[in-house]
Parts: sequence; C-alpha cells; structure tokens
Amino acid sequence: MLLGLAFLCAAWLGPLPSLTRTAFSPGMITHLSVVALAGPLIGYGIAASGSSFRQGRGASSILLVAMLCDMAVVLGWHLPTLHDLAARSWAIFTIEQITFLGVSLAVWYFAFQRRENAALGAFVLFMIFMHMTILGCILAIAPRLLYDPDVCLGAFGFSPLEDQRVGGILMASWGAGTYLIGAAVLLLRMLERYDAR
Repeated sequence: MLLGLAFLCAAWLGPLPSLTRTAFSPGMITHLSVVALAGPLIGYGIAASGSSFRQGRGASSILLVAMLCDMAVVLGWHLPTLHDLAARSWAIFTIEQITFLGVSLAVWYFAFQRRENAALGAFVLFMIFMHMTILGCILAIAPRLLYDPDVCLGAFGFSPLEDQRVGGILMASWGAGTYLIGAAVLLLRMLERYDAR
C-alpha cells in the first residue's frame, strides 16, 4: 500500500501533470502510474490486509460492475473531446485522475478480496487486459492525430504523432500487462485451491 501511495505521489506531484497539458505520452504515463501501479498495489494491499467490504454474491456483482466502470472510464477519458478538456482544465484533469484511481482500486480490491472469487477476478482482469490492449493498439497505429494539435505537441523528442503512438504502445504493453499478470496470479491461486482438495 505504501509503495502504491508513493507511485501516486510521484505521478500527481511530479512534472507529469504539467506536461500532460501539451503532450499525449506524459498523460499516458500519469494514467498508467495510477491504474497500473498505484491502484493495483493499494487495492491489493487493502484486500490482503483482511478488510472486507461485502461478502457473498454481492461481492461478485460489484466486481463485474467495477469492470464495466473501469472500461467506461478508461475509454471515456481517451475520447478526443474528454481528453482535450482534461488537458486544458486542471479541474477536469483532477476529476479524470480521481475516476482513474477509483475504478482501479475497486477492480483490484474486489478481484483479490476473496479466494473464492479467484476465477471471476481472473476473468475481470483478463477482460480489462484485452480492452486496454485494443485501445492501446488503436492509439499506436492511428495514421493521424486523434486529439487537438495544441494539446499534442509531442514530448521527449517525439513528434506529435510519434508521441501519440508511444502513448498507445505504453498502454498496450505496460498498462495491459499489469492486468494480465494479475489475472495469471489469480489463476495460480485458483489452481492451488484445486490442488489442496
């Protein structure tokens, strides 16, 4: 949990938020630091501490709702209109980041909360892996800028289009990979339960 909070502070209090106002890949690094580093670590940490929000079938339903919310939030904030608004307004950027953290915490907490839900948790994380991979690939292979040029000037020596493609590659690799690893861990946990029987 502490490591997750450290990643969150680095993402939000460092130079990345300012860079997101004029370039795409810094925004993606900020986004992935929240949903693929801080969120998983904090969510897993809360689940591993034994904190229980809800038991039984309700937890499974909440996990499925969390998955759908996660997909909607990630896709929504990468639509050109919302992305450009977040780049131009600190208030909207703050809302964006809070929603990123909220859905990530919910998914990872409920995926790891109960060993009995390991199969469903693995399914949910795998579905999010697929979702992020597809969205990342779209961004990586787009033949033109998808966002307004004034908020996509390029960063780290990349041209605007290269910068957008780098952001897509990061989403399809680092971001999606975190969810694939989580799904694999839950599958191993499920197999261990079967072996124990």
